[in-house]
Amino acid sequence: MRNTYLGLGALILAGLSNPAAAQLPPELLGGGGETSKNLHSEPFYKGAEGFWVLMRKSENDGYRCSVNFISNSGMFAMHGPWNAEMAEKGVGMIWFDGKDIPKVAKAEATRITVRSKDPAQNYPAIHTTIGQAAANGVFILIVNMKALLAEKNESDDIAVDFGGKQVFQSHPVRLQEAYTRLGECVAAKAAK
Repeated sequence: MRNTYLGLGALILAGLSNPAAAQLPPELLGGGGETSKNLHSEPFYKGAEGFWVLMRKSENDGYRCSVNFISNSGMFAMHGPWNAEMAEKGVGMIWFDGKDIPKVAKAEATRITVRSKDPAQNYPAIHTTIGQAAANGVFILIVNMKALLAEKNESDDIAVDFGGKQVFQSHPVRLQEAYTRLGECVAAKAAK
């Protein structure tokens, strides 16, 4: 990974307020608040490494867009803004969702170490469990959308350490197509 991808502060917004979960929309902390009839999913790549799916609201308004790389080891997801406040601030999220990430009873601020081709970096994160029946814990990083969508990597190995051990690993491929699809989905608001 290059330094701007999960590297320098241009992408990860380290200035999270306390508690960090305050940066997230309340509906996310409650499990998302959407039913499958309100969601549209569009697979756009399937390979040996895993597959990519674009998710958005059925009627795309530019909010709640995400591209999700799903593999046997978990899900790496990049989310656009969930609401107007996040869009105004120019922020989105990166989620790491995996079976080895501990579940928690309520969202809490923590720190995780993200490893890739660049040296490991320590970041503020939100540790949560999405939905009541969720099988996995989730780490959420608040990110700068402009920097995220400007990323140029095509693939990368990503690992997350927490509590002194590796709890997530993924090798997302075709990142350029994922950035493009996320950018187009988020831009739908401007087109209306």
